[in-house]
Amino acid sequence: MALFIHISVCYAIKAMAHTSEELGRYLVASRDLTPGDLVLTERPLVFGPKGMLDPEEVMPCVGCYKPVLTEAGERCAKCGWPVCSGNCPGLKDPRHHAAECEILSLRSECALNDMADYYRHDALLPLRCVLLQKTDPEGWKKLLEMQSHMECRTPGTEAYDEANEFIFEYLMNNFVSKLDEKQKKTFEITAELLHRICGIIDTNALEIRLPQGSELNALYAETYKMEHSCVPNTKHTFNLSAKDRKDLYKITIKAVVPIVKDHHISTMYSHALWGTQARRQHLKDTKYFACKCPRCSDPTELGTYLSAMRCLGDGNNSCDGIHLPDDPLDDETDWSCNKCPAKVSNSQVNMVISQMGEDVENVLMMGGSVTVLENLLFRLSNFLHPNHYHLYTIKHSLVQLYGRQPGYQTKEILEKKIKMCRELIAVTKALDPGNARLSLYNSVLQHELHSALVMKFKNGLKDEEVKPLLIEAKLAVEDALYSLKDDIEEVSGKKLQCVIEDSKHQFEKLCKQKNLQHIQRFTLYSLKNMEDKNGSGVLAYHLVQSLDDDVGRHLVASRDLSPGDVVLTERPLVFGPKAMLDPEVAMPCVGCYKPVFTESGERCSKCGWPVCSGNCPGLKDSRHHGAECEILSLRPECVLKNMADYYRCALLQKTDPEGWKQLLDLQSHMECRTPGSDIYEEANEFIVEYLINNFINKMDEKLRKTYEITSELLHRICGIIDTNALEIRLPQGTELSALYAITCKMEHSCMPNTKHTSFAFNPKDKNDLYEITIKAVVPIMKDNHIATMYSHALWGTQARRQHLKDSKYFACKCPRCSDPTELGTYLSAMKCLGNENKPCDGIHLPEDPLDDETDWVGNKCPVRVSSSQVNMIMSQMGEDVEAVLMMDGSVTILENLLCRLAMFLHPNHYYMYSLKHSLVQLYGREQGYTSMDILDKKIKMCRELISITKALDPGNARLSLYNTVLQHELHSALLMKCKNIVVAKAEEIKTLLTEAKSAIEDALKSVKDDLEEVSGKRLQSVLDEIVSLIPRLENSSNALLDSLPLIPSLFSKSSSSEKAAEIRVPIQPTSSFISVDTLYYPVCVPRYSGVYSRHPRSSTSTASRNYSYHHHVTSVTIIPDHEGATAVSLMHVTCVIPQYTHPARITTPNFMSSTHLGGYDLDLAALRSVPAIALIIGNHCYFCLLLENNNDSSSASISTCLSTY
Repeated sequence: MALFIHISVCYAIKAMAHTSEELGRYLVASRDLTPGDLVLTERPLVFGPKGMLDPEEVMPCVGCYKPVLTEAGERCAKCGWPVCSGNCPGLKDPRHHAAECEILSLRSECALNDMADYYRHDALLPLRCVLLQKTDPEGWKKLLEMQSHMECRTPGTEAYDEANEFIFEYLMNNFVSKLDEKQKKTFEITAELLHRICGIIDTNALEIRLPQGSELNALYAETYKMEHSCVPNTKHTFNLSAKDRKDLYKITIKAVVPIVKDHHISTMYSHALWGTQARRQHLKDTKYFACKCPRCSDPTELGTYLSAMRCLGDGNNSCDGIHLPDDPLDDETDWSCNKCPAKVSNSQVNMVISQMGEDVENVLMMGGSVTVLENLLFRLSNFLHPNHYHLYTIKHSLVQLYGRQPGYQTKEILEKKIKMCRELIAVTKALDPGNARLSLYNSVLQHELHSALVMKFKNGLKDEEVKPLLIEAKLAVEDALYSLKDDIEEVSGKKLQCVIEDSKHQFEKLCKQKNLQHIQRFTLYSLKNMEDKNGSGVLAYHLVQSLDDDVGRHLVASRDLSPGDVVLTERPLVFGPKAMLDPEVAMPCVGCYKPVFTESGERCSKCGWPVCSGNCPGLKDSRHHGAECEILSLRPECVLKNMADYYRCALLQKTDPEGWKQLLDLQSHMECRTPGSDIYEEANEFIVEYLINNFINKMDEKLRKTYEITSELLHRICGIIDTNALEIRLPQGTELSALYAITCKMEHSCMPNTKHTSFAFNPKDKNDLYEITIKAVVPIMKDNHIATMYSHALWGTQARRQHLKDSKYFACKCPRCSDPTELGTYLSAMKCLGNENKPCDGIHLPEDPLDDETDWVGNKCPVRVSSSQVNMIMSQMGEDVEAVLMMDGSVTILENLLCRLAMFLHPNHYYMYSLKHSLVQLYGREQGYTSMDILDKKIKMCRELISITKALDPGNARLSLYNTVLQHELHSALLMKCKNIVVAKAEEIKTLLTEAKSAIEDALKSVKDDLEEVSGKRLQSVLDEIVSLIPRLENSSNALLDSLPLIPSLFSKSSSSEKAAEIRVPIQPTSSFISVDTLYYPVCVPRYSGVYSRHPRSSTSTASRNYSYHHHVTSVTIIPDHEGATAVSLMHVTCVIPQYTHPARITTPNFMSSTHLGGYDLDLAALRSVPAIALIIGNHCYFCLLLENNNDSSSASISTCLSTY
């Protein structure tokens, strides 16, 4: 059940009253949230000061919390507690000191010999909580709703005894015992209540650090419901300088990463730079729960290895492996090496880490010098992973000393600092991608990186090294400032901002002095037909001339962009059809590109080229066929070769002079297309000579003056098209190539941050035909590059890079290509077979993935494989995979090939992915492959493929259809498993149904931007059919789940020889009427062959093919029952999911001999078998019998609802 809590303003949350013992009530997003979106803002219920570190010297003012001298400071005139001034405004404010002053004044004597014991500031917040009974009754009720975990704070526990001594006894002995009868009636103060309040504060209070150095604890009525995660999706800030005193300490919570509707909203109650054991122990001690978040569940802590230890091997053999916890959620788990059988007990790890922690703390407390820190770093590095949190702490201090402390400013030290900064930034970003908790750490590191890069520049560099170095320096200083944007009210944040802004100013000044102003980014131009779809009045990008020759001109974000934000939308400069796969049979109409029969189709009356109709509107449109028709008509004989859009580009000289200039501004890479090269000769034969011989040579003088068309120009146009054109797949099956003036300047990345979400196929304005819309799919920070992908996301690194070299003339060096593991997916990895003498279970990865001739090395043995050998093996395997997929292989064929390839390839290899992607669409459908074991295999395979897909394409930029198909198949398998489960607990069914619902919702979300594509549209129609059933489920799912334990025989098998336990299920009257007709839907699944053709004009992947899945469901009608209906004994009922399987027949010998059922007189004894169906609509289950009278020649079928849950 959902409890929706209305806050003073409608924010992006709703609070859920959940039955989970771990979470209790929690907050979920009521809509999709993007980074920066406001989640909620609220004033505190109550707040109070914490004690100072040295209370003998200074204490906080009880009115405004400024530090005041303990002995010499002023005192409140009424109660005698320390204040900054007798005129402090907080002294008369009931939310600060006014309410408590009356109570505190009851103790008149002052023990000057022990000021810290007399002025117990930690006791003020519990006292203020108690006083809410009088000052804010509504707030008091909200406070009592908070968790106190009193079951964990029983007498004898450390938390109880500490609260008892320092809070309860202090307040009771010094103040509460002195209350008069009138005061005692105003509010309740008991030992139980004070201990409960202490529990509430310890569990729910947030810490506020004030600019003057003191600290507060505060309680918030809604914020406390946010659950914890070590990878939080929100960040909170406090208003420390409000104009209205009522808004003082008001909290503001914003999303830092995209949060999908109904997903949990989380914060973090521990330190992000502690290791898993330290975080979990802290949370157990202070918040009374054991964290099981994704980071805590991952032994590597999101791939950072923040807690990992080096393996020292045993006494005989050394080892370079690392120790990780076998089960990080088990506090007593052993730590195992990833390369040898050595194990270390958890107690040994804790002892070592604890001792090292003390060493690190002592050194940092002393303000260690570079020498001291380096010595400790060297010593600990023998035992800890380079990214261990103790080493992170030391390195974070070192990078702030390198380049500043005398003797540590050499070139080698600068290089060391730059390397260390980059490594620490990578760890920080992985742990906190949204700057929720580590913004100050990241800001310091980025600033130190900037400083080191600038210092390196000043020391002198080669010309080719200057450009990328200064660009990195500029990006670093801007990232440092950006990270601080929410922390400037904090003292440390404000000071750091001043330092960084000064560095940025000095950097700009340096660029100007060195005549390097062009380092600063600038806008070249924007198109007139561009629109700002986000309503901010500012284009989402600018075009930049990069100093890096590898990048050239590119687009960068002109502001922070969130997923879904429109980056740009523009019309094509020019477009034209590509040849059909079988031009002897069909060709595209030159006006609208519909397929027409090559021989029997109509022709344009002027030029004789194929058209769908003489009335096709595109024939007179200059952007389609209108302008070219005059030229094509110069050759009277029929010419039916592919002209594509080469000639239309040349015609822009007349039809669109401005577009012609923009076209010539595009890259052609003519330096790579010289005479004699394959690409040049092919263009010369099939395009240049064809156009010149058949058309250009026949132009009269007037036409020749209108257009400049030379062989050099045509070759350049061919280069421009091959390098920049985008492919558009039309609904009717044909394909176009189109050029876009701005879009083509987006750089490539194998991890793109944008998606071409649509091409306008049916616009209201015909001038908008094929207009492209590009949206962000992940957060893009201001000034970060905007990237797309010009290769296939499911190819391995070598295939992608070779394709880009052949077709786009550059070598990709993106993070994915640079990572031998391809973002941890191992998409190209091969198994290591060892040598003749010793087998090996390791894997082969490229030593340097950016080197095409690199060797492939094993991660567990010294065996090496040359790149040529790998290419040969991959090529052969690719042919096998393509051959099987081309002939639509059966499960047996696919499994045999999968088994064979699995001997040589990593389970995640892209060939294995292709085979598995096909298999999951056959499991559960192909005859003989519907068993429970197959379903479990399918579910496991779907989850693994989804994990790979998400890792490669977290924003659904390129693999949305793949993800949609996988989520849909996972959904269907989970429902089928629900149907086939024999013995199940309610929670198990609920878990499966919840995952199934989540999968189908993810599938729909993934395909939302692909609806103009035929395959995307078909997939959505399937998903909509399923999702439309979900709302009907949620009205009665709880009743179904509650009933499961009461009717175990419904989910237990009984052999025919055994007498079944009798269950009498009364027929319940119902007015519901549901008819589920036979379902049929075709699914067009994109299939990747796994083989890539090196020829740049060849198809780089197998064309999509239609795969039709027929899911027949007998029409089921639920008929209202009549009075007098009797109970029926059931032996066994099989749940059937109507979308996917046929109802199963069961033999039911224990039916009564006759009954009056729903108005029909039936002789049940004449029934030999009875088909039974449990119709599941969402989670709503209807148990039905399909009754057939076998003696009746008409075989009439009657469907009657026996029981509705």
